[in-house]
Amino acid sequence: MASANRTTPAPGRPRPRVWETVGVASDDIEGKSIHFKLMSYNILAQSLLESNSYLFKHNPPPHQDWQYRFDVLFKQIFDQYPDILCLQEVERKYLRIINERLENGGYYGKYKKKTGVSQIDGCAIYVKRSVFEIQEVTSVEFFQPELSMMLHHHVGLIVKVKPRSMSRCMVIANTHLLCQPKKAIIRLAQLRLFLAEIDRVAYEFNGRNSGHLPIILTGDLNSYSDSDIIKLLDEGQIRKWAEWIDKEWKDIGITDNCQHLAVYMNRMHGWPTDVDELDLQHSEYLKPSDMLRREMCSAANKLHKAMYSDMFTSDVLSHSLHLQSVYATSGRNHNSLFFRECCHDVENCICIPRARVDYIYFNFRSGLRPLQRLRLGKYDKLPNECNGSDHQPLVAIFELNAETPY
Repeated sequence: MASANRTTPAPGRPRPRVWETVGVASDDIEGKSIHFKLMSYNILAQSLLESNSYLFKHNPPPHQDWQYRFDVLFKQIFDQYPDILCLQEVERKYLRIINERLENGGYYGKYKKKTGVSQIDGCAIYVKRSVFEIQEVTSVEFFQPELSMMLHHHVGLIVKVKPRSMSRCMVIANTHLLCQPKKAIIRLAQLRLFLAEIDRVAYEFNGRNSGHLPIILTGDLNSYSDSDIIKLLDEGQIRKWAEWIDKEWKDIGITDNCQHLAVYMNRMHGWPTDVDELDLQHSEYLKPSDMLRREMCSAANKLHKAMYSDMFTSDVLSHSLHLQSVYATSGRNHNSLFFRECCHDVENCICIPRARVDYIYFNFRSGLRPLQRLRLGKYDKLPNECNGSDHQPLVAIFELNAETPY
């Protein structure tokens, strides 16, 4: 018999998600660290739900209605009330009401829509105005017409934020990679470009203490824990796939270390690298007035690519950001999502238990450490009355130390 003091969930309702301890806070008696909560959530664009309705045929119609989902989504967000909120699949036509709801709750933020006229959603990062100040914003476009595997219009967003209670900045990066199950090589290419931009933005010149700022990388990576994408993030390197066309990566100047060659060259001299020094296409940054400087930089880049061609032709793809996942990516993992997978037989297309595809990473050599994470729930169907999307929000509490060296 259950104790009278215990609350048993109603039949059919999932158990509440619980917090798990994953780290120990420092003994900070001098107030040199802060604690903050971060949430990453793919909120499911309504237009994508409606255009793929066969995936949700087992969900009650009310759970598919936008207004109903909107209310559930924001109940989830404000129940947690994170200091930093990273969203994916934010639909452009609903951006105004999403911004209004968040602004009324004390947030402000930045948004980047996917490129391409037919794209309807994008990524956003919001922060509590009372806790953080956004100091720098970098949008990343994965559509690069010079690369045969970079013709999809996905994007990433990187913001540099400063806690209002300390002088130390950190970098928050949010993205949504391609979903198609058989296109892992494209997701890996998108990640390679995104890591290069994170490396560029997050590096701070500070004499002998120069190095990367604290970094949190979040998003829907559409990748299982045994994929090469997660192996690259976890282990820092993988064997390069035979499908890589090294000349194309050389053309846009991104080395096998997921780094812009221009950044590598400038960093040896202690110089930062501006976006117009890169060989990337971007719909927002490059204006006619930038073209002369870009042409001069392009000529220098061609010389450097010839001198350092071996940086594009190794057998290994790597990065130097020292990343670690807040949620376990190996071994027995109870933090599983129900991930919807398309079947050839539409009538039998149901929600199948799969490894999760959403992640929160941090660079562990930066004075940034996770203290707690919100355990993922177990659901038969998503979205539902408790969870407004076909993904669950990932939530973690971090400690940022003001004085830990890089």
